[in-house]
Amino acid sequence: MSVKEPLDQKLVKEVLEYCPTTGNLIWLENMSFRAQRGCIAGTTDRYGYRHITIRGRQLMAARLVWFLCKGEDIRDKVFHYKDRNRNNLKIDNLEVVSRAQLADKRIYK
Repeated sequence: MSVKEPLDQKLVKEVLEYCPTTGNLIWLENMSFRAQRGCIAGTTDRYGYRHITIRGRQLMAARLVWFLCKGEDIRDKVFHYKDRNRNNLKIDNLEVVSRAQLADKRIYK
């Protein structure tokens, strides 16, 4: 199994813009007939997670938001959505946790 190359912040910033008030990622250039400049980027899967494809590589939108805002490429950790809404990609709603921490958070009282 090959190791995926790290994200290139310059490339991501060239094609996407993050709007902190709405939590949306917006295309800055036309990427395909469906991904047009000025439109909200990505598609939502059947589990409610938003994915964005950049140059043939599919990435979670939450990961891209974190990468654009914090400059960190989170590989070995996962995201916890504080309000449990997977469509809310505001940076204040995202929390980076280990898989063990996420399992603890899923046991709600």
